[in-house]
Amino acid sequence: MKANIYRPVDKYFSDKAEMAKKAEQEALRDKQKEKSLEENKIGEWQKLKELIRNEKDKVRICLLCRRKFASASHLSKHEKSSKLHSSNLLSFSKKIKKS
Repeated sequence: MKANIYRPVDKYFSDKAEMAKKAEQEALRDKQKEKSLEENKIGEWQKLKELIRNEKDKVRICLLCRRKFASASHLSKHEKSSKLHSSNLLSFSKKIKKS
């Protein structure tokens, strides 16, 4: 039968290993939370985009640029060729990626 000898060095290293394992698990959980939040934001943006597409004849507003248009054709032209819309879309996508 082996005698159970208390060795502080062994306990120190085993505690360090447990702490490192817990920190790794927490980091993994944080990454998963961030990923799910980003997916939710993208999903919400896509839902809003789809809603705007469905209601485009009624709305005629570019929510990204906060501009109102006289007709749906003016709105679609704005979305395709406007420099303001392009720059706002780029800055908005950067904000989504950061958060």
